[in-house]
Amino acid sequence: MKSARRGLIVTFAAVAFLCAAWYNPVQAPDEAGLRKKALALNNFTGDDPIKAEIKALAEDASNTRPLLRVAVKMAKEDPQPFNYNGAFILARAALQLKELDASFFLHRVCFELANKLRSPQKMGQAYIGMDLTIKLYYQDKKNEQGLKASRELLELENKIGANDLLKGETYRLLISGLIEGGKVDEARKLVDGLIKARNTWRNVELKALLERKARNYAAAVKIYEEVLPLLAKDETLSNEEKTELDGQARVAIVETLFLDRKFDQSAKAAAKLLDTPEKLGAQDKAMVLKLQIRSLALQGKVKEAEGLLDKLDDGKQDIDSKLDNLELKAWLAQQKGDDTQAAKLYEDLLERVKKNDKMEKDVKEEYENEIRYLLSSVYIDMDQLDKALKQLEFLLKKHPDNATYNNDLGYIWADHDMKLPEAEKLIRKALELERQERKNKPGLKPDEDHDNAAYLDSLGWVLFKLKNYPEAKKYLLEAVKDKEGQHIEILDHLGDVYMALGEKAEAVNTWKKALTLETKTRREKERKGQVEKKLKANQ
Repeated sequence: MKSARRGLIVTFAAVAFLCAAWYNPVQAPDEAGLRKKALALNNFTGDDPIKAEIKALAEDASNTRPLLRVAVKMAKEDPQPFNYNGAFILARAALQLKELDASFFLHRVCFELANKLRSPQKMGQAYIGMDLTIKLYYQDKKNEQGLKASRELLELENKIGANDLLKGETYRLLISGLIEGGKVDEARKLVDGLIKARNTWRNVELKALLERKARNYAAAVKIYEEVLPLLAKDETLSNEEKTELDGQARVAIVETLFLDRKFDQSAKAAAKLLDTPEKLGAQDKAMVLKLQIRSLALQGKVKEAEGLLDKLDDGKQDIDSKLDNLELKAWLAQQKGDDTQAAKLYEDLLERVKKNDKMEKDVKEEYENEIRYLLSSVYIDMDQLDKALKQLEFLLKKHPDNATYNNDLGYIWADHDMKLPEAEKLIRKALELERQERKNKPGLKPDEDHDNAAYLDSLGWVLFKLKNYPEAKKYLLEAVKDKEGQHIEILDHLGDVYMALGEKAEAVNTWKKALTLETKTRREKERKGQVEKKLKANQ
């Protein structure tokens, strides 16, 4: 649902695409007929006829896929027979059908033709197509194809003498692919080489992006701060451009601090940035305000956060922004402890999303899943167990191999002494699914190859409920080894296991340690109260 964050460089607007069913072979037309049909696309002129033809081809997937295969073969001939319009229609149809190899190749043909025509508009259209295709490679876990296409695009840009702005966007794609593929060292080497050659703000910003994607948030913030003076010294930029780019760099700092759970710093940086509105576009202003609200709430400053809600709605927002605002209001109500209001808002949001015919099918389903998952959490807080289970069971039925849904349903069953053997199976499945995901992730470092602490806690807890205390202890001890396992709820569970084993001193020490941890959310504070009672009863 939420749109991806822009980088510091203004990117081209994304275009929508449709997902179609895979081609089911039928009697294919002869190649001569397909060649004739492909060449006829050269005769289309005008935006509306071209858009209509792209739509028609995308909706006729079974006949368009063989046409695309022949068109790619034709485009590899010397000389290739397509003009810009013909190649563009084919390229866009390939993109909408997610025929990614054809899409990238044909958009590249468009890019080269546009360069010969000296048409910045057409070059921009072609670039958008290649950019989206590369992103879809990564989205579909086709990392090597994405990396190959990113490198080809850079070579093409260097060949035609593209400016730093355009190449910077392609470097972003390449760096993202390298990090996703576990090739962080290669990405760093690439960026360090760029900085060594030209210590520009654009190259330094790429390094900040790299560290952020690698989750080295503190390093990323420091590097973003180095970008600011370099921006100010760039004489190729107008004052207006400097102001806008400076604002975007500061937005990135606010975001990165939030991701690093430095909520106090994030809220302060957001407030300071909002005091200089000339640096922010409407979209950035809304996003920074939302980050400020969440950062305040996660510090326990819910009333202060709530006081900022009215600033979000200026009456000019599109439907996606209004839905996003409603989700934030529901989340804030939950943080405040007003579960009834939170449930009402989430239920309203779910109905609005269901009725939104303008939202793409895949996006709508993903957003519905997110709302149902959040609703399940609220229902648990309201002790409406049946409603919570209904949402999770619905999600798991649709996505049986989703590790989170398996774990959460299993944990709730266990926590309420329900279906314990089935709960154990679900949690073990979650762990196995997550292990398989790690196994398939290239370049995973040894210190990153460990089980999810929350899932280990769930398994330990269900084994505790099954009175298998030694096994429960084993998994909970494994959970607390991880940084993410240093959580008051997990340590509380470990304390209960120690008590069940008659190891009272260890239980008391574990509960004492639990109380040293920072508690920000309502649930964490409630758990802290429970731990304090246990300590008082056992000291």
